[in-house]
Amino acid sequence: MECGGPEATANLRRLSFSGSQGRGVTLTSDPSQDQVDRFGRLLAYASTDARRDLALEQLRAGHTSVYVFRRSFARFAAYRAAEGQARAAGRGAWGACGGDFHRPASAASGPRLLEPIAARAFQASPERVYFSDRRNRSAYKPRNVYFGLRSTILGLRWRGWGGASTTGRGRLEYNACRPSCAQSRPSYYAVGVTLSRTRVCNGRRQYRTMSFRYTGSRPSGRGRSYRESFGSVCD
Repeated sequence: MECGGPEATANLRRLSFSGSQGRGVTLTSDPSQDQVDRFGRLLAYASTDARRDLALEQLRAGHTSVYVFRRSFARFAAYRAAEGQARAAGRGAWGACGGDFHRPASAASGPRLLEPIAARAFQASPERVYFSDRRNRSAYKPRNVYFGLRSTILGLRWRGWGGASTTGRGRLEYNACRPSCAQSRPSYYAVGVTLSRTRVCNGRRQYRTMSFRYTGSRPSGRGRSYRESFGSVCD
């Protein structure tokens, strides 16, 4: 279970049910986006019969973050504004998990020693460095990093976080998409990751360059190393 997961589930259940009776839900596709993702899952906006956008409500409560894949979507501006307000107010996982939606719940257990205002001030401290990946998700010591068109590095463990550069180890998830992405099963490869080139963005120091090297085998046809700049990502 990830940090904030039980609270996000409880809030979604509250929005989706009236007592023990489930509410009707309307799914609306977005012409600017694909109908399904690479795993064959339907992509659509979900609204209750009370005309409440479930994703927007989760964003307002701080239980999720905005994800952009390749190109923006119709409701991006409203979603981004709701996310920014929740983060500024320290709602949901922004306050309880430091904005890291993928941190294990056990890491967030125990008493909270900081009041919400003090906690937010600490999170915004210049000494605390963040990283924003291709999901436009600003996180402190992220466990997962999304980059390129549809690539992910999972289960990252970091050393030297907060310095001019930091290193970590994790597993790259690779899907060859043969015969299709939905039908193909992903493979995993050990990688060593380096984040570097910090800058200040909206009052936060953030790493802006990621590189990695395969520490063992690698996908056929892939180079031994990879480098990507995230200088244009600023939330």
